[in-house]
Amino acid sequence: MKKLFGRILMVCLLIGFFVSCASIPKCMDDYTYVDGECILRPADQPPDLNSNSQAAVDKWYAKHGKKKEQPKPSKAAKYVGKKVYIAWWDNDTVGAAEAKESKTPMYVYITDDENCEPCRKAENRMLNDKRVINYLNKKFISVKIDVDNPDSKKYKSRAYPSNHFLNYDGSWIGMYMGYMQNPEDFIKVLDKVLSLAKE
Repeated sequence: MKKLFGRILMVCLLIGFFVSCASIPKCMDDYTYVDGECILRPADQPPDLNSNSQAAVDKWYAKHGKKKEQPKPSKAAKYVGKKVYIAWWDNDTVGAAEAKESKTPMYVYITDDENCEPCRKAENRMLNDKRVINYLNKKFISVKIDVDNPDSKKYKSRAYPSNHFLNYDGSWIGMYMGYMQNPEDFIKVLDKVLSLAKE
């Protein structure tokens, strides 16, 4: 009797699991699934397979022609909360071209993924805050470069992480090394950068 009851319970749990998974909707191409509803996705944010079909993802990249670095669980570009992440470019040449085309200032974040504890703290705190992520995605072209990438040499960083800000034409705005434990302080820095950026 106990074995029969156990089997019935297991079947019920499996049915409940599959029903709950099947109830997650797919959104239209220009929308993403957040907090139980499909909302309009930012134009520069690619679709994800949790909300959209593979065809929608392929269509987005075919239209934009340039592929951005995909979010990874342990990096700054990871999903935060409900699928919000920094839209990193992993190539500063392509990022600079995008900044020039859109007349948007550029934020270049240089990290040492292998040997930098402050970098991990920056990515888990300062760059893991939803307000910072939304601000960067809306106001900046963000580029993430590892110290092993030859592109990092041109920024002449002496410590990591280092944060560099450039105008859309490539001219210098400013930089600082390290990270800020309070994300609001970093937002103040971004505000200051925007006030100095060319229009």
